[in-house]
Amino acid sequence: MIDDSQPPEIQEGLRIIRNFYGFDRPGDDQYLMKTSFREDAYRMVVIELHLAIEDVLKYHLYQVIAQKRTFNAKQNKKYIKDMSFKNMIDLCARLGIIPKKTYKDLRELNSVRNECAHSWLLGTWRVARIAGTRKRRYAVEFYGKNLLTPKVLEDEFLPLYSKIYLKYI
Repeated sequence: MIDDSQPPEIQEGLRIIRNFYGFDRPGDDQYLMKTSFREDAYRMVVIELHLAIEDVLKYHLYQVIAQKRTFNAKQNKKYIKDMSFKNMIDLCARLGIIPKKTYKDLRELNSVRNECAHSWLLGTWRVARIAGTRKRRYAVEFYGKNLLTPKVLEDEFLPLYSKIYLKYI
């Protein structure tokens, strides 16, 4: 619901969402995209946290490699900017910027982010071959659990990655 008491940024964002998903359409078509909307809400949270953590860790990585003075600031910034998330967290772990447990959690975040960023339909099952056996798996798993549930997202995913983000900000 959009009302005048909300800040303009919130009103604008809600208008964009309502328009994109067709929530203001009259009649039976109004909620045709409700499943996509739900999946995209999860996708947004995952990608937002991934980007936020990536930016703060790249800042810390820059601080460490800048001290070495092997390359100039422009070269260091380009090196870090062009680095993949996987390579960045690997280097952060090797340099002692993040502990091994955080590295493991960030590898999981990257896996979840990749699934969210490269799969359109998140609420579907996939079949994986595990130890020679075909098994049904959730399309977006977080440590073996279905991320697309409020309980897993709100009680496990958000607290873990919010804590990591806040530690390094």
